[in-house]
Amino acid sequence: SIQAVGAMIVCASSPVFKMTQTRIAANLWREGKLVIGSHENLPDYPGRPEKPLLMDARKLKRPSGVSHEIEMLHSLAHIELGAMDNYWDTIARFDPEKYQLSNDYFDDLVTVADDEARHFGWLLSALHRVKADYGDLPAHKALLEHAVNTKGDLLERLAIIPLVQEARGIDSGSRLVHKMHSAGAKETARIVQNIVTEESGHVAAGMKWFKYICSQRNVDHVQQFRQIVLKHFPKGLPGPFDEEAR
Repeated sequence: SIQAVGAMIVCASSPVFKMTQTRIAANLWREGKLVIGSHENLPDYPGRPEKPLLMDARKLKRPSGVSHEIEMLHSLAHIELGAMDNYWDTIARFDPEKYQLSNDYFDDLVTVADDEARHFGWLLSALHRVKADYGDLPAHKALLEHAVNTKGDLLERLAIIPLVQEARGIDSGSRLVHKMHSAGAKETARIVQNIVTEESGHVAAGMKWFKYICSQRNVDHVQQFRQIVLKHFPKGLPGPFDEEAR
């Protein structure tokens, strides 16, 4: 089933294995060779390699002697890997009968997971191009912690992962592209722009299914979103916000 495959990818420790298996699984799903099964019992956190060292985001400091380009590529690769795991977790963890999830739901989330895998591949190749690799620098645990904090309810998961975290990526995208152009890293700027362009579709998919579950519960989606964000971010979300891209 698509849930069993998702659980296998989440539990794997190798980022490259996760990426390649995601691309394979997405193709199998599109070809009708995987079916919707029952939800899986997953660990709180996905499998991870020994490196990078994962730290509290507040304790993460800029590494000395590392170019801005390598630092940004590594950070983005870490984010895309986390997003890949989080979407597979969202596919596998939640009961399709309880939430009345159709093929369309799995179509959308498998497509997003596949996008994240492709993005991770682009960033990994870019790191290799500048003689670096994923795992060379420490990284934060924030994305994984947000997934753990929303493991009990699909509505909260959709609010926090696509509608907050993915949207935050859109907010920072234009600044990162400008920064890389200014540093003369035109190829990296192109990759970042391509990623940001596709992230908007991920937010749209999250909104579609967030509204769907709100309608099941007969609650207002705007009010519900605000309540969930306030629960998980009591101090609010820091700006700036890219209104045009959103």
